[in-house]
Amino acid sequence: MDAIADVLLDAMGESGPLGDSAVTGAERRRLKSTARVCASALADHMRGSQFHTTQLETSFGREDGVLAIRLPDGCVLEGRIDRVDQWTGSIDGGNPSDFLRVIDYKRGGNELLFLPYLVGTGAPEFDADANGVFWGLRQEHDAIDMAGAVMEGVSFVLRKNCEHIAKSGVQLKSIIATGGGAKSAIWCQLQADITGLPVVIPTEKEAACLGCAIIGAVADGVFGSYQEAADKIISFQHRYEPVNHHKYEKKYEKYCALYEAMLKVTRL
Repeated sequence: MDAIADVLLDAMGESGPLGDSAVTGAERRRLKSTARVCASALADHMRGSQFHTTQLETSFGREDGVLAIRLPDGCVLEGRIDRVDQWTGSIDGGNPSDFLRVIDYKRGGNELLFLPYLVGTGAPEFDADANGVFWGLRQEHDAIDMAGAVMEGVSFVLRKNCEHIAKSGVQLKSIIATGGGAKSAIWCQLQADITGLPVVIPTEKEAACLGCAIIGAVADGVFGSYQEAADKIISFQHRYEPVNHHKYEKKYEKYCALYEAMLKVTRL
């Protein structure tokens, strides 16, 4: 709680009312007290989630008294410091929602499952009979729950593929994420947590385009080999380590069981 209070007070001092010489001493004391109450409420709500106060970035609106807390993984919490119960939150630039829902998602979501087989399956099953399924949907679920289930479902497919590769005798040390999905810190962390493998993000996320450029450079003699080109061009900017792998074990077990049940129903 003290760490959150320090963050809030720093923000209020740099760009907020505590940095305004016209604010009276009594008002300053009231604002500091309110910030501590706000910090206490936020700390209670965040307990058990993946939020880390050391990563908070804040901005304080001088006119309307709205504080925005931004995290490096794309989450934003926003609201008046004296009305924490009315704060909103968003994930990866999505539409604002009740900030408690965002925090619930960061704790690991719920039991909602999604099978992402909208056009059958690829490797390793190659099953054209597979279908997409939301399972466990209830009236209390919202867009954040469903979006989270979609990201988890795709990550479960990744884990199945990794397990299939490992069974063939290949030792996996990490996963390199490329394309649009690599821009979502939440999704990359989910992949690391669910697979139990580090997820590494290259500096250039559009791997197909970069590969074409490397082929052209080698063909033109700029580089003597593909290995030389890769060594000089490819670099990595971030690495997501597994944090909550154990939390997804039971859900992954249910996911695999749901896949088999879906096939049985499809083939009746």
